[in-house]
Amino acid sequence: MLLGAIPYEAIESFNPDGDEHYNKPHLYCHFDFGGQPYEKLYYGEQIQLFDDAPYYFTEIADYKKPGFFKRLKWRFQKR
Repeated sequence: MLLGAIPYEAIESFNPDGDEHYNKPHLYCHFDFGGQPYEKLYYGEQIQLFDDAPYYFTEIADYKKPGFFKRLKWRFQKR
């Protein structure tokens, strides 16, 4: 799955209760990395060592954003 790494310095605040639309926790971040809060995007694998253990993620490969024409081609192929 595609994962994003947000450095602690970019997190402004945290709301564990969510809001009226989503009751999940919210992170409020500075968008300091090219208009995104993510310092790095990468593909990762979800792993659990044993049944009661929490999940964690390991990095498999770097994510490289496709070029403009490749994204445009993909968008028109979907229709």
